[in-house]
Amino acid sequence: EIRLSLVGSEMCIRDSINVNSINTDNDIRDEELKSDEWFETEKYPAIEFYSKGIKKIEGKYFTKGLLNMMGESKELSFTFEHKGITNNSDNKKVAIFEGAFEIDRTNFGMDHVATVGDVVVINFYCELEEKRK
Repeated sequence: EIRLSLVGSEMCIRDSINVNSINTDNDIRDEELKSDEWFETEKYPAIEFYSKGIKKIEGKYFTKGLLNMMGESKELSFTFEHKGITNNSDNKKVAIFEGAFEIDRTNFGMDHVATVGDVVVINFYCELEEKRK
């Protein structure tokens, strides 16, 4: 669930990701990532991001805020792009956003594993539907 909202004159993001929705196109790997060895989804079912504001800089958007994952909160900043407005498969008008950011997974309590990189790039794509009152 992603929510964009106006707080005063500032736009903010509140994002909650169901960790059980992990999809790497490999079912065996997905189940392993959900285990106690990695994301501990039974104990930590969500990853949340709360922005402190959004600014538009040279055609892109910049945000910074707190990323809450596995019981740890860390500052995070990243850029993202508004790709346009279109109708989705349900014929509802949506705004499309894309971006990417990096995290060091060991900063969130995961152990260093020699055969797995500590820094992970997270690419995201989202379609935001206007909430009707």
